[in-house]
Formats: sequence, C-alpha cells, structure tokens
Amino acid sequence: MPKITGVTPPFVQIATFYRDRIKTGELKAGDRFPPARVIADDWGVSRATADKALGILRNERLIKSAPGIGSEVLPAAVSLVTGEDRLVLARSGATFRRPGETTGGHRAELVPAPEDVASILSLALGSPVIRRSRIFSDATGVSSFSTSWIPGDLAAEAPELLKPQRLGKLSVEIVEEITGRRAVARVNGIHPKLASKSELAVFGYPSDSVHPVLAISTQFMDENGGAIEYGVDIGAPGRGITERVEISR
Repeated sequence: MPKITGVTPPFVQIATFYRDRIKTGELKAGDRFPPARVIADDWGVSRATADKALGILRNERLIKSAPGIGSEVLPAAVSLVTGEDRLVLARSGATFRRPGETTGGHRAELVPAPEDVASILSLALGSPVIRRSRIFSDATGVSSFSTSWIPGDLAAEAPELLKPQRLGKLSVEIVEEITGRRAVARVNGIHPKLASKSELAVFGYPSDSVHPVLAISTQFMDENGGAIEYGVDIGAPGRGITERVEISR
C-alpha cells in the first residue's frame, strides 16, 4: 500500500489510488470495496479521512455503498467516445477502438458537399466530398453513429476512402499522410437534438419514437487553421460525455 506523501490532501491520494485500480480493471464491477475502517488502518489515516476518500469515489459513480452491507465497485459508466478521443488513442500507438468495441455498417460515397460541410472544409457549395459512416458498438449495444467528411479530390490518391469497409486506421490519419497537413488542433461542438428517423433505425428504435441524443462535431485543424476533416458522432440515447480534468492549485 503506498504511503501518504507530498502536499496533496491524503483523502485525494487515497481516492486516486483506488480510482486507478478501478479504471485498470484490477478492481472489477461487483467486487467488494474496503470499508472506511480498513482503509483508515491500511493508510494510517483517520476514519474521517477515509470517509472523505469514499465520498469522492461515490460521487464519481465508481462505487456504491449501502448501510449495513458495505461498498462495491460499480460497472464502468457508459460514455461516448468522440473522434478526438480516437485520434489521441491512435497517436499513442494503441488501436482507436476501446476494449470490446467493434465497428460495422460501413458506408462510403462521393456526394455534393452540404452547406455546413462546404463551409468548414473551405469548399464550394456542392463540390464533391467523401462521406464515410460507420456504427460503433460495445458490450451494451450500439454506442454511436459516426460520419466523416473529407474533400473529394483526395479520393484519387486514396481510393480506399471510397470503399465501404474498415480502413485499419482513422481516415484523418490517411488525410494527413496524403496532404502532409497534420492535425494540430480541433474545434469541438456539442449540442443535444432529437434523433432522426435514420438514426433511430441505427439505434434500433421505432421510427415514430422520440429520443434525445448528443451530437458531437469535431473539426481537425492544421497549423494554418484550416480544417482537414470534419466528423460528427451521434451518441445512442442515454450516452453522454464523462471527463475528468485536474485543476491546478
């Protein structure tokens, strides 16, 4: 068991220790979680400090506690994976799919650029643009419907972009290789909307049903501020975004 060190409050260090073990799977959903008295003894802290650490983990929905029963690890929160997340995963050397995640329903076609896409990619309205779409699923079912928009003139150098199949890498990585324009920044947009009939069909809901979803757009920008690809992820009903950001003291 690590020892309390540094200036970070002890209850934060304890919560971080257990959070990391939950995230890595060392502590799995359904596992019994140490009670406050055990944590206090193991770490050499007061019961109040241990209770604070447990409070953090409960607030983050990592564990649940019941009086007289104790605590247990909760299943991982169902969170939407964005295009930005996938590029970060790919550049780290890992696959851009999370463990247990699969893709299917691939489509690829050359279509006239809609007004918003043409504006973002600096194309003339109606210019040819590659539209690639795929469905992401995990253990709980379909997680998102993802669409990428790429300038149509790149199809000549990368004909695989027009094939309705998995590419083995992210399309934005192919665009980077062809053009030499590396994505160095992104512009994200998040807004709620009602799922369209075609989106309802992807998610397995009746066409006459009403379901709010999150639409997350990502513009991958080069060093000159130009967009090299535009993507939109539509999360399945019930999917949200979970992010933890450390705040400097």
